[in-house]
Amino acid sequence: MVNPTYVFSWFDLFPYFFLTLLILVLSKFKFRYINNTYCIYFVLLIFACLRYGIGYDYYNYKKVVLGEMPDFVFDKMEPLAKLFVNVASTIHYQVFFILFALVTLYPLYISVVKKSINPSFSLMLYFLFPIFYLESLSIVRNAAAYSLVLLAFVFFLEHKRVKYFLLMTLAICLHKSAFVGFLLLPICYFQFGRKVNFVIYLLSFFLSAWMLFFLTTKVDSLSILKSVSNYALNGAVGAGNTMMIIINLLGILNFIFWKKLEIVNRDGKLLLNIVNCGVVLWNLFAFEGTLRLRLSSYFLIFSIILLPNYFYLWGKKYYQLSRQVVTSFFIILFIASFYINISNYIKRNDRMSYFPYQTIFYYKDYMNYLY
Repeated sequence: MVNPTYVFSWFDLFPYFFLTLLILVLSKFKFRYINNTYCIYFVLLIFACLRYGIGYDYYNYKKVVLGEMPDFVFDKMEPLAKLFVNVASTIHYQVFFILFALVTLYPLYISVVKKSINPSFSLMLYFLFPIFYLESLSIVRNAAAYSLVLLAFVFFLEHKRVKYFLLMTLAICLHKSAFVGFLLLPICYFQFGRKVNFVIYLLSFFLSAWMLFFLTTKVDSLSILKSVSNYALNGAVGAGNTMMIIINLLGILNFIFWKKLEIVNRDGKLLLNIVNCGVVLWNLFAFEGTLRLRLSSYFLIFSIILLPNYFYLWGKKYYQLSRQVVTSFFIILFIASFYINISNYIKRNDRMSYFPYQTIFYYKDYMNYLY
């Protein structure tokens, strides 16, 4: 029997429309006897665990679990990722995606409950910001490492050093890029003010060309940077220019309201320093889309904890208005990510990472998706 060819239908948007509406309601309204933050976490978890074929690497990981990929693909994976593959191979390939969904979302949930001034809104931001939840359905190892590094740093701030090093080790065992998470420590101990951060931010634009030159010509003696160099040499140059504007807009807004944001909560200055580091890394690796996304996200993920602080900048009088502005902006950004995905499909007949949403209980294998 020949597999059918997938053709986009506007009805395929319905699962995401329903999910978005549900999360918006849970983040906005309080219900008796219901923990809204936990409900959002649970909904996101179920959506990720039950998915079939969602994420541009889904079928590749499925093939790895089923032993249908060359051995070197498995050999290149980190130890904990290999363990997940081995566990899933003895049960069912979907277990691989369930394990990663748990390791991604549970540490995130714990982190926002501990540190966010509005945990349910922070989880909503994680969902609406395309570089986080939607991207996590594709880059499962990276996304899990982001969340583990986030929670590890939360434990570090609580002086729970054993838990910190344990979670950092687990993160590195899922994706080696998690080593960059150790940069959070010097940021914690050397927190700069707005002026110094702004100078560093400006320099990031000028140093990008030097970084490309360094990675492509001078990195041979530093084996730890070899994989980074390979991305620079062979990666998708210039990917994600629209998101670059959004990330820099976030950075500029933080500079404008820096003094007020420092006062809103005790971690305000630290969060501003961390998020600015993420923006700087995004600009520094502007020449390669994959690098800038995967390195800067270890720091940009702290923005979901920082952004709810904006609601309190102008007192209770403008709380609801500022909340609506932030929510509306990220809804538009979320919709735009789907528009870009669909437009590329229509123009070039590219495979779409988000469509069609199918569950493991009922699905079709489309011949234009199986690669």
